[in-house]
Amino acid sequence: TRLPHHFYRIVGSGSGNTDNKPQMVILNVDGQFGNATAKRLQEYFDTAGKDGVISHQYKQTFNQNIYAAQFDSSL
Repeated sequence: TRLPHHFYRIVGSGSGNTDNKPQMVILNVDGQFGNATAKRLQEYFDTAGKDGVISHQYKQTFNQNIYAAQFDSSL
């Protein structure tokens, strides 16, 4: 099921990009926390690495279905 999305671009006077292309990653609602979801959150929070990977996670029962997580034991 796809939900309608509306994107608005604020353009000041003068030169600016006025195309109507979406600025952000469009997500499919599938119930999974995958790489596209992680990448969109990284864009939203303006993190340094926008690679869609949540690095250095300690694997536990409650986060085993986060498909974007990169599990290791460095913590």
